[in-house]
Amino acid sequence: PHIVRRLALAWGVRPRRLPTGRNTDARVEAVAKRLRDEEGLPPGSAVVLVMGGATDPVGTTTMIKLLRL
Repeated sequence: PHIVRRLALAWGVRPRRLPTGRNTDARVEAVAKRLRDEEGLPPGSAVVLVMGGATDPVGTTTMIKLLRL
């Protein structure tokens, strides 16, 4: 949570916490759905996901992914 608050201070960054789970692909798809449905991002929007893998310890970052909605 403290990283989310710190990222919110950066220009153009809108941090969101990811759902937890063991399947990384399912987590990414859940985020894409949330961004389309709740945040109103249009198709084709670029989003950068910075996250840890499903089996990594909490608080680690092992993946950076450019996601096109």
